[in-house]
Parts: sequence; C-alpha cells; structure tokens
Amino acid sequence: MIRVKFYCELWIKIYAGNVYLYSVKAILIVFIGGGLGSVFRYAIGTWVGNEFHTWPWASWMVNLIGSFVIGILLGWSSMGEKNQTLWLFGATGFCGGFTTFSALSKECLVMIQNQQWMLAVLYIAGSVIGGLLCVGLGYWLIRNM
Repeated sequence: MIRVKFYCELWIKIYAGNVYLYSVKAILIVFIGGGLGSVFRYAIGTWVGNEFHTWPWASWMVNLIGSFVIGILLGWSSMGEKNQTLWLFGATGFCGGFTTFSALSKECLVMIQNQQWMLAVLYIAGSVIGGLLCVGLGYWLIRNM
C-alpha cells in the first residue's frame, strides 16, 4: 500500500506540478465516475439506437438527463452539503463521461450538410433550452424536497 501511494504521489508530482497526494483520490474518483458515465452513455445509445434518421434521440436524451443530474447536484450542494467527493464523482466524472457535446456538434453538422436547416436549429435550441430546463428542474426538486 505504501509503495502504491509513493508511486502515485511521484507520478502526480512529476506530471501535474503542485498537486498533492490527496489528488490521487480525486483522480480515481473522477476516473470511476467517468467510466460509469461512459458505460451508461453506451447503454442508452444501444437501447435507443444510434441510428441517425431524423432526430438524434440517444444524444439528446443523455444530454438532458445529464443536465438534470447536474441540477440535482447543484441544488444539493447549494443547501450547504458541500461534498467534494460526490461532486467529483457525479458532476465531473459521471456527467462528464455520460453527456456528449461532441456528438451534438457532429449531428448538427450532418443536418446542415443535408440542408436540414430547421431540424438543426430545433436540435440546437431543444438541447440548450431543454438542458437549462433540466438543470433548473433538478435544482428545484432537490431544494424543495
């Protein structure tokens, strides 16, 4: 156990500058959360279907669900429950691995290339407005429970 800590501490200090030993724990928490988020992202994509016909349902769903989860975490932390571990795992890790801005961008580009202008605008607006509504809903729910 001591050797693992030593090697982790050494790696962190060499590659990350002034990061201290406790950051190894934070990195592992984000890593585990991100891995789980990515697996859930893949599962929803498989369940809903990754086929891009007209509306990219899987990406849209994960971005809205991720926004809702972030809203819940924000609401919880705003009530004085400042839990660094939960935030690193849930927001930075899980939601970071789960949500996908790059897929949204790619899908919009495909819509534009196919001259589906209105669909692209609706998808962007629906994603941004829907994301804001989901963050707000999650925040409101957790604050009023």
